[in-house]
Amino acid sequence: MIKRILCYYMIFMISCLVHELGHIIMAKIFCDIKNYRIELGIGKSIIDFKKFAIKSIPIAGHGYWELEDLERYNKSNKLRRIMPTLGGPLFSLVMTVLLIILYKENSEPNKFVNHMMIYSIVANASFFVATILPIKYLNCSSDGMRIFNILKSTEKM
Repeated sequence: MIKRILCYYMIFMISCLVHELGHIIMAKIFCDIKNYRIELGIGKSIIDFKKFAIKSIPIAGHGYWELEDLERYNKSNKLRRIMPTLGGPLFSLVMTVLLIILYKENSEPNKFVNHMMIYSIVANASFFVATILPIKYLNCSSDGMRIFNILKSTEKM
């Protein structure tokens, strides 16, 4: 039971990391950001480095960059602002597809491994769906809502 819970936790955190890395990698490519940080989860830090932290409660993740990079991002055209936002859902979708291919190609007789593969697929697919839909939450917006807001702004692409 404990082994399974730890595996779920690790899969969730890895899926979250893939999603947040998608944002950061696209921001580096399209907005030339230099200083960034990824935080996985909320609450008290379990692991804390300059550019990376794992928090105690695995609910969400956040990738962000420093103010000087943020100012450059805000002055960018629509496409350059959309790509970092789209990066998270895009990486989650790509990971889902790769895991499905891997699962179909390498059907494992071990039930536990199969179960963890399916959970990995579901976790990444869930990250994609939950973040690409344009939803306004209590104190933040989904990636899809941010993309929608960028697209409906009056400036040109």
